[in-house]
Amino acid sequence: AGGSLVLGGDPIRAISAEDGSVLASYSSGDSYVSDLAAVGNQVFAGLADRVVALALPQLSEVWSHPTSDEVDNLVVGGAAVFYSVLGAGVGLLTTSGNPVASADDDGVYEALAMGPDNLLLGARSDAVLLAWDETALEEQWTVTDVSVPVQGLASAGTSVFYGNGGYVDGISAVNGNSLWVYQASGAAAGLLGI
Repeated sequence: AGGSLVLGGDPIRAISAEDGSVLASYSSGDSYVSDLAAVGNQVFAGLADRVVALALPQLSEVWSHPTSDEVDNLVVGGAAVFYSVLGAGVGLLTTSGNPVASADDDGVYEALAMGPDNLLLGARSDAVLLAWDETALEEQWTVTDVSVPVQGLASAGTSVFYGNGGYVDGISAVNGNSLWVYQASGAAAGLLGI
């Protein structure tokens, strides 16, 4: 974030990477900050009752989008901000804050990711993995009985991957079919696509 670190909480703070001094702060109104993502000169935050975009480095509010409850996941990619609301589904905004679409359900999402070919991915705590089209949040495919808790959700090429402990499942982004399964020995944690 331009030579600084962004620390969630109330307030959200921009901290100098050089000396640890506070460069700017933004009062979020609540210490709950689910996720932070930086793209260009903005940081996006999922808060207890909204999604906000803050200009860097001064952390001034660019826009705010209200939500019905806590934002529990948030990812940003390209021109989209994809978020889930605790027990209320998922929403999609442009990076300029304009609502695109929403998909209501009572699920709790453990992970969200941007996939290939304009796919948005969500892993719910009830062992369901969903893929939506980015243009209108139309469901493309669903995988049931995934291992939970999902500790990582990523994509590369034409595949989607989710991890649970030492278990990783490679899935076709085209139709949701399993391509391969990897079981690591030991206690692996997390999954990062690069």
